[in-house]
Amino acid sequence: MSFFSKLFGSKKQNQQTSHDRSHQQKTAEEPVKGNPFFTNAPSHWPIITDEFLSSNVTFTHKFDHNKEEAVFNKRLYMVNSMALLGAVNKGLTDNIGTKVLSSYSGGFFDSKEQYATTFCVEKLSSKGIIKTNGIVIDNFEKYAVFLFEKPTSAAYHQELRNLFAEDGFKDVIYYSQTDPETVEQTGEIVLPFEGLNDSCFRMNPEKQKSTDRSYETYSMWWSGNSDASFMDSSAFNSISSYYNSCADCYSYILGKLGFALGLNKDDSRIALPDYDEVLISGPEDAEILMTLSKTSGINFHFPTMQKSEKYRDNFLKVFATFAESLKKEIEINNFDKDPESVHPTWFEQVKNNPDADQISFISLILSDQVRTMLN
Repeated sequence: MSFFSKLFGSKKQNQQTSHDRSHQQKTAEEPVKGNPFFTNAPSHWPIITDEFLSSNVTFTHKFDHNKEEAVFNKRLYMVNSMALLGAVNKGLTDNIGTKVLSSYSGGFFDSKEQYATTFCVEKLSSKGIIKTNGIVIDNFEKYAVFLFEKPTSAAYHQELRNLFAEDGFKDVIYYSQTDPETVEQTGEIVLPFEGLNDSCFRMNPEKQKSTDRSYETYSMWWSGNSDASFMDSSAFNSISSYYNSCADCYSYILGKLGFALGLNKDDSRIALPDYDEVLISGPEDAEILMTLSKTSGINFHFPTMQKSEKYRDNFLKVFATFAESLKKEIEINNFDKDPESVHPTWFEQVKNNPDADQISFISLILSDQVRTMLN
């Protein structure tokens, strides 16, 4: 039985023009509840009003007896995102005449869909996680969607556009109760980046059979189209940073990851196993193979393809920040550290090989003479 197996014990929308007359007539015939949002959505997207906002607040308050502000805000974010992206999905479905794919949390990392929507997407960037209400694929173009109940400026929206443009998004679509063009930007623009949290990770128990994996397709790092060596890469700096932070506190890291993946009831410390591995979904539901061992600590291996390169670098950087923050918390509170520090031998070995152009899963595992344990 494996280690993880044991753990299981800026216009108002009513000013939009539709692509076809039949859609315009249908919209005119239907009674409109609430006030149309200000939005920069494409003209063929549906008119959406703020009618669902107040009803969702009431629903969330009555959901159960848990009235904690953090819980309430998380639930409200989810139901508002469902309502907003559900309306967009229905509008696109009506417009193209066929059902548009709808999903939850996936960032369409490697999607080939022509039309699709997903809600509650935690987008990964080099500066952290930024929560979107959803992502839309419209005729192969990707759009990030944000719902703003508080006034936000046009300058703020432009910063969001710049961020998402780096990842190939066509645009950032806002739905706001206040026209951004009328909002004056005061002070520095600060985007709401967050660190890694328990909602960033998921695990499907049905995908944990090691015999089903193609290990040769995973790597911790590869040069790709870059001529840079591993030692000169941002991945090297991030891995070096979190190895240093985690060395004597892996039990805390593993406890938090185990809780996030639903493998244990809380985030209590868990000692590293001799070896184990688990296939997880990280932010945006991207696939990552995570390995654990007493000799190499915790490592992340990504599908070795060009589309994964930026995601890999961003994930490692954000994880390094998470590990550093946790390390500081442990030291400030004078918590007990692990009895033995972990210093991966492979990392020291690769420093002596400046020409390395790939740190593959197989070579990394073999370097520490670890054998995959069958589930």
